Amino acid sequence: MAQKLAENGYVSVSINYTLSTVAPYPQAVLDIKDALKWMRTHGDNLKIDTDKIAVLGASAGAQLATLVGVTPNNPSFKTSSTVSDKVQAIVNIDGITSFIHPEAEESEIAGKWLGGLRNENPTNWKSASPLEYVGENTPPILFVNSAQPRFHAGRDDMILKLDEYNIYAEVHTLPDSPHSFWLMNPWFQPTLKYTLDFLKKTLK
Repeated sequence: MAQKLAENGYVSVSINYTLSTVAPYPQAVLDIKDALKWMRTHGDNLKIDTDKIAVLGASAGAQLATLVGVTPNNPSFKTSSTVSDKVQAIVNIDGITSFIHPEAEESEIAGKWLGGLRNENPTNWKSASPLEYVGENTPPILFVNSAQPRFHAGRDDMILKLDEYNIYAEVHTLPDSPHSFWLMNPWFQPTLKYTLDFLKKTLK
């Protein structure tokens, strides 16, 4: 995806973040925010328009990208740099928007990241849910989803909130697709097209 975006004229930065086996929540969130701040700091050298940055992720990366996108400069996710981590668009590829929504399924993997299962650490489960932060300053968002309902958790309620603030959102659900659809044909090309069309509308 990064290579294809670059072929279409975008500066693409592939960000690594710390996994739960190394450090628990919110370290991965802070890693991505630090990377965005680094991009802004080095924008001139990297030919980045720092007023037009989108964050994109798939699955767990999509949940993280969305959380980062809806919490610009939030003191709960403070890093050492004072540079802004604000983005102007979010692309969520099959990532949930809430760990506490009725549609969300509790998972031991999430529990390892969030410091316990939902009833053991409800504060972190709520804090890590992008749906909780939607407001008038939330950037436009694109959802590209599989046909697997569990990965839509919170999405429709997030869109309702975005509608309240007149914030642009798109939803595309690919029929008969597995969760990992973005990695393979015939689903990669439509995912790329939806992404390019959305970025053209929101950043150019």
